[in-house]
Amino acid sequence: MTKRVFNNDSAASLAKGPIRSQAANLLDRYGGGEALSASDMRLLSGKRWVVIGNADQMSRLQADWGRQMQSLESER
Repeated sequence: MTKRVFNNDSAASLAKGPIRSQAANLLDRYGGGEALSASDMRLLSGKRWVVIGNADQMSRLQADWGRQMQSLESER
């Protein structure tokens, strides 16, 4: 799981798209096949933070923290 915190809402909002895209690209390039792929990963984000991890981890974290979750698969 990787977490990034931003100083303000605008910076976080602008960074979410590139972070999501770059994470999907890195998984495609170095992910390790079926064991770790963009389809298994999720991005969970709040106003000033972004977390990327596997779908199970992010579902549990979303249950605790709330906020918006997105798949990385659509970035392929």
